[in-house]
Amino acid sequence: MLANLIYGPSYVSLDYALDYHGFIPERSEALTSVTIGRSRKFHTPVGLFIYRRIPIRAYDGGMVLVEEDYGQAFLIASAEKALADKVISERGVSLTSAAEMRRFLTEDLRVDISKVQSLSAERIDEYAGRYRSRKLKHLSGLVRSLENLKRGSPMNEAIRQILAKYEIRSLDDSVRAPQRIMQEIALLGLWRSKFFEKAAFYGGTALRVLFGLDRFSEDLDFSLLERNEKFDLASYHDALKKELSAFGFEVEIGSRKKCRERPYSPHSSRPTQEIK
Repeated sequence: MLANLIYGPSYVSLDYALDYHGFIPERSEALTSVTIGRSRKFHTPVGLFIYRRIPIRAYDGGMVLVEEDYGQAFLIASAEKALADKVISERGVSLTSAAEMRRFLTEDLRVDISKVQSLSAERIDEYAGRYRSRKLKHLSGLVRSLENLKRGSPMNEAIRQILAKYEIRSLDDSVRAPQRIMQEIALLGLWRSKFFEKAAFYGGTALRVLFGLDRFSEDLDFSLLERNEKFDLASYHDALKKELSAFGFEVEIGSRKKCRERPYSPHSSRPTQEIK
């Protein structure tokens, strides 16, 4: 393939490789590659060739040699490496969970989610280390969750009974149902720890849980009942982990705070703290 010869060292990856492996519905008009040299574009009579620079530590590994008829051969990224390169290339996209990663893949990139099920989470973990990327950790987490659903992995009997009440009609349903259950278990843990003596539950998930609104939201949103500069959700992490562990979930908990500061008075809106 000309792409390996026009500019190097390089191998085919990103959109063209995802198309080659059957992950995206659109045909890539440009032939895309990764390189350890400078990022370049070449307009030629046979088409557009795009090369994106990646760190040398992320370049090694993940490429395969494809041999075609008549003795021709070319280097192309494996499916895992092509998707990892593509995720990393989307620099303006913030992805902080496996759920956000799934939405990004299916809605923004239009990746076939059934193909993601077939990927190796271990290989993606390797690329996450090479790229030093938390985004790719979320990608490997998504692959593992899809693998578990496919295998029908063992689960807590209480969770199995709760899941039986959900109508699972699609892969989307099979992913969202456990997420909804985890949200409700987290709320239970917060309630047991008396969190709701200090904060109120609001937002899209609150509308679903409290009023039965048929919608899906990934966030649990809370508003402090009164200003408290010393409030820290981390003091409730142990209660959350204990509750989720009791239902068979192995979790790691972190917090990302987004505070809206505004002058406070008894007549103004209550200060809001969003924790995701």
